[in-house]
Amino acid sequence: RFLGNSALGDGGAIYTTGTYGDLANCLFSGNTSSTEGGAIRASGSGQVLRLWNCTLSRNATPGTAGGIYAGTNLDVELRNSILWGNTGVGTTTQQQITLNTAGGSLLTSVYSTVQGINADPLFVNALGADGLAGTFDDDCRLRQGSPCIDAGDASVLPLDYGDSDMNGVWN
Repeated sequence: RFLGNSALGDGGAIYTTGTYGDLANCLFSGNTSSTEGGAIRASGSGQVLRLWNCTLSRNATPGTAGGIYAGTNLDVELRNSILWGNTGVGTTTQQQITLNTAGGSLLTSVYSTVQGINADPLFVNALGADGLAGTFDDDCRLRQGSPCIDAGDASVLPLDYGDSDMNGVWN
């Protein structure tokens, strides 16, 4: 969980440049930045940022992309992920994710939900009981009737190399 982080600059929770980034099973909530990428700011020529089974909700910036901002020539792959309720400059979709397409960045989105493109994922209570994003009571589980339930694809999940959670399952 990346909850309630802030940056005086880019990338409230994560700022990466010149490296590949693989994130799986993460929740980003209530993160803020003062410029770009309320949750994530990534850049790097020829690099890829991959998010599997990640949820980005209620992240914010007064600049570009409350969710993810990808700089020049960095591709983003979303797999089974949800970007919803993030705020920043631009259209609803640009507030969730903005790519520098003029600089060669590409987006691949497979079985993902992005606000402005897809239906509401119906979180239980993204702000939690305290009404504040970025705290431990944020509940981004899916309510009954969510269009995201059973809408993912297990074949795009990353392998559990070395059985890192020691449950005997490697995929």
